[in-house]
Amino acid sequence: GVVGAVADRLQVPAKLAKAIDTALGAQLQNVVVTDEQAAKSAIRYLTEKRAGRATFLPRTTVKPRELSSEKRVLLQNVAGVIGIASELVEYQVEDRPIVLHLLGALVVAKDLDAATKIATTLNYSVKIVTLAGEVINAGGSLTGGQERQKRTGLLEQQQQLKQLTADITVMTEKLSTIELEGGKTKQKVEYLEKERKDLQQEEQVRAQSVQAVTEKLQVAMLAEKQQETEVKTLSETFEQTKGTDNKTE
Repeated sequence: GVVGAVADRLQVPAKLAKAIDTALGAQLQNVVVTDEQAAKSAIRYLTEKRAGRATFLPRTTVKPRELSSEKRVLLQNVAGVIGIASELVEYQVEDRPIVLHLLGALVVAKDLDAATKIATTLNYSVKIVTLAGEVINAGGSLTGGQERQKRTGLLEQQQQLKQLTADITVMTEKLSTIELEGGKTKQKVEYLEKERKDLQQEEQVRAQSVQAVTEKLQVAMLAEKQQETEVKTLSETFEQTKGTDNKTE
């Protein structure tokens, strides 16, 4: 039956996404199927439903395309060669014929200067793509440049989605940690606040006790002063009385 789109069957390193995107282009949307019968059934369905057109790649009929051993030897002596595209991506073993058909004869170069040297060495007999997406086609034509509005390829979109998913996972974990630490901090703050209130209450009790003692002391001192005044008054009265008695005698 239907296996899936080419873009979904490849695991491409982030640094190669631009190159593979450019080299394959619309072929990334071609559909991998198990065999020729599955392809015919899918085409009949699209025709009956008027659901559009698609290119199908049966695993059993698609022929691999690979560089000859002679060309591989020549590549070993050229600087700037990243590798053969089919050897730089990951895929399921069942998809090997498809991957070799699409990428087995595609050379990935570091930059356009390296690509030009490779093309010259191989006599412009293979397709070469740079990491930035420039292409030297078999036969000698070159493709490159930048559109006014940058468009992101399927593989680059997948890389961005993976990165966003990873970032969200990290942020979620950090948020959970922060919330956990925040909960602990909140508990600590509540504990310290309770201690503060308890100390305030104790301080109030001590202050009230000191106030009560102070008031009692003030009362006692006042009473003592009154007693001293009374004693002094009695003493003066006694002296006056004693003086009067002496005069009378």
